[in-house]
Amino acid sequence: MKEIRDFIKSAPPKEWTKASLQTLTLMAMFVLLVILFGVLECCNI
Repeated sequence: MKEIRDFIKSAPPKEWTKASLQTLTLMAMFVLLVILFGVLECCNI
């Protein structure tokens, strides 16, 4: 836990925004895929 806190303090803010943006993009793509598959399943039934 202490190591993680030290890493958070040492990491520059720019790196954090880049990482969070990538994570948000991945999550958004995943959600879109889930919605797409849900729509396809509904259409097939």
